[in-house]
Amino acid sequence: MLSTMDYIALVVFIVCFGVYHVVYYFISERYPKTAVKAYVGILREKGIENLLKKEDYQTIIQQLRDAMQVSNIFASSSLIFIGLLLNLLIHIDKISQNLQITNVVAFEFKILFITAIQAVSFIFFISSIRYYRIASLLSATPPEEIEKHLGITATKYFT
Repeated sequence: MLSTMDYIALVVFIVCFGVYHVVYYFISERYPKTAVKAYVGILREKGIENLLKKEDYQTIIQQLRDAMQVSNIFASSSLIFIGLLLNLLIHIDKISQNLQITNVVAFEFKILFITAIQAVSFIFFISSIRYYRIASLLSATPPEEIEKHLGITATKYFT
């Protein structure tokens, strides 16, 4: 069984994780020049706007391909890591004896929790690959058409 400290640590982790992301989101929305991510977003938006004005679609597509390659590498790495974690579960008896783990259930729970986090990251990587593929197909669309059909500028759409 899991100890009370394990449950408390899990709750503290989830609360800290949630609070951090909510606070960071509000800070970056309210004070865009104080958060590093906000600067990166602004610069990315200006860069895409510049490439669209120059009609340099080849550079946009190459940047999207680079991002897709990185997402592919991370997705593959996530699958390999998930496989390694699941292999730990298969051999948990031997591992617990060799490492002298007394609470095997807690160790198993922690491995499953890490595996679940990796599975979610894998899903996000696959979703980003899909997004980048669609964006690369739409990058040659005239900016006026994007604004006409979606009601937002092409720069906002691609960022």
